Amino acid sequence: MRNKIAKAYLEEGRVVIKDDKWINELHYNKHYGRLDGNELVLHPVEALYLMHIGKLEVYEGEKKLSFEELTRRFSKTDSKLWMRFLVYCDLRRRGLIAVPLKGRNVSFLLYGRGANVEYNATKYLVYAVCEGVRVDFKELARIAEEARRSKKEVVLAVMDRQGEIAYYSMSTISL
Repeated sequence: MRNKIAKAYLEEGRVVIKDDKWINELHYNKHYGRLDGNELVLHPVEALYLMHIGKLEVYEGEKKLSFEELTRRFSKTDSKLWMRFLVYCDLRRRGLIAVPLKGRNVSFLLYGRGANVEYNATKYLVYAVCEGVRVDFKELARIAEEARRSKKEVVLAVMDRQGEIAYYSMSTISL
């Protein structure tokens, strides 16, 4: 593409791309965002990730927003944004396709390695937590049950104080 940086707009708290070429590149080729009519709507962690790797600029009207400003704005409505962003970056760096979820306990849906997004279902539910933060057992049980019902595996992404992320599989057994 001639222009190597996509242009998006912050509209009503959503990051929206309107250019058809970038919609094709980012959604159909790279599996970012969700389509809403003729627009591509990016989840906050997707927008921040694309800004972080130099592939996206976000504008509010004519004003170009910085990575820091966008992070501050999104953090007001999502206290776990930074942790989700770091986990998302790590998953993408590993070459995995992660689909961020909004307003749920589970942070991401994750495709298996080599999956064809057009034809394969997601394989994992990724639940991101910070080391040292208490996690309610009932919440973990609900996530495990949701995974069982949807025939997915649960992956716990645990971020330590240095920002390193370790992944653990979680399963249930019936006795």
